[in-house]
Amino acid sequence: MGMQMKMLLATGLLAALLIGSATAAAFGPVELGAGDLKISLSRMEAGFALDIEERTCPPRCGIQVNWRPLSR
Repeated sequence: MGMQMKMLLATGLLAALLIGSATAAAFGPVELGAGDLKISLSRMEAGFALDIEERTCPPRCGIQVNWRPLSR
């Protein structure tokens, strides 16, 4: 598999994940904990809000996904 094909697949995967996250955030807040960061995506009246915060966790923290659909 060539480098161009790998880049095309990675771009497609990233686009699918962004579209999926935005769709999920339309129905409820989405929180992603990855390492030392907590990333929150939620829908506001005028669009979407993206918050990136520092989180404290023990060494070698995993990935944690939290989605609360229709929690408004």
